[in-house]
Amino acid sequence: MKKTALDANRSPEERAKALDSLIGKGGPSLPPLLQGLLKDPVLAEPALKGLAGTDDPKTPTAILDAYAALALPAKRAAINTLSFKPANARALMKAVQDGKIPKKDLTAYTVRQLRSFGDKEIDAWTNQIWGVAKTSNDQKLKEIAKYKAVLTPDALKTGDPSAGRALFAKTCMQCHTLYGEGGKVGPDLTGSNRQDIDYLMVNVVDPSAVIAKDYMVSLIYMKDDDVYSGIVTKDDDTSISVTVESGVQVLQKSDIKEIKHSELSMMPEGLLTPLSKTELINLVSYLRTPAQVPLPK
Repeated sequence: MKKTALDANRSPEERAKALDSLIGKGGPSLPPLLQGLLKDPVLAEPALKGLAGTDDPKTPTAILDAYAALALPAKRAAINTLSFKPANARALMKAVQDGKIPKKDLTAYTVRQLRSFGDKEIDAWTNQIWGVAKTSNDQKLKEIAKYKAVLTPDALKTGDPSAGRALFAKTCMQCHTLYGEGGKVGPDLTGSNRQDIDYLMVNVVDPSAVIAKDYMVSLIYMKDDDVYSGIVTKDDDTSISVTVESGVQVLQKSDIKEIKHSELSMMPEGLLTPLSKTELINLVSYLRTPAQVPLPK
């Protein structure tokens, strides 16, 4: 299986299947193998997801060395893998501070995941770069009013839906489907009331206001201090499957210390925080389109 996974002349499907088998088997030889595949364009993303379930002190350095050359889905997997363990989270924090990972590459999901450790230093840092998490209804209403003041009919006429589609692909498509493309973690947006600005802003700014049970978050605390934040999609006698931003993590029940169920949506708050005024207008312009538009060249 290792020979197949490393053989660049094999098909991507064969290599991925072999790697999946190796990840399932585990063992001390797995982390070095996965670290060695981080610069492989075919297997970098599954290797990064596999590293999330291992514990090796060399992993953060290996990920950071490969990060700049990774494709977008692999970068998201890299950040998620670094955010599941307290020690790796500190390496991620330092990499952003040093400019090795752009601050804009962190998503609201990542920030919420980092805050789940309850580490004062990490909390202070995320508050500095992202802003303090908004919790009160009054604050959310003010935030919605602020965005609506920008998203006037005249402003939306200047929007570029194609540029908005590119933003949707980076910010939302990992979890949501629109026009037949995207993930299945959250609801399909194609048939939703997307023309209504109030509907859009309430659901984006306060996603937990009205949330179906299927999209509520569980916090899974592991015996080795890892923390996973996601939706439990499968639960059997020996393991659970947790859907996180970059995909599905299978966790052994024997390794779990505690599971806490949150009354929160899988969709985190603060998704609009890093967007400029122009980006906000472009994204909302795309969300309100009646049909698919092309991506920018």
